[in-house]
Amino acid sequence: FSRVQSTYLSIFAALGALGLLLGSAGMGLVAGRNVFERRSELALLSAVGLSKSSVLWMVLAEHWGLLLAGVLAGTACAAVAVGPALAVSSSSADWLELLLVLVIIAFTGIIWTSLATWLAIRGRLTDSLRDE
Repeated sequence: FSRVQSTYLSIFAALGALGLLLGSAGMGLVAGRNVFERRSELALLSAVGLSKSSVLWMVLAEHWGLLLAGVLAGTACAAVAVGPALAVSSSSADWLELLLVLVIIAFTGIIWTSLATWLAIRGRLTDSLRDE
């Protein structure tokens, strides 16, 4: 019985990690759409003197801050949900594996948001001002 339970828990953990990775890819898509819709605003910043790299880093800082807040909020909620069970149980959690999953989630989120932001900002931003 213990092996079956362990197998189910491993499968659910793997599916949960896959869901979180897909969620970070989804955040990258949302970030890309956000930047694409804000191209005229970013073009205005570029027109008043900000370099393209400054605009890129500003947008990346916004999205990375949201990613960090999401990872921290999710970790806090998970700790509140699992904390009582860990306190009562005689077994301990595999903290290294949990930390590795968090790092992978944060890293993939950074990659996806960076890629989406770079793809949305590439090209001439000033062309977006003509539409205003």
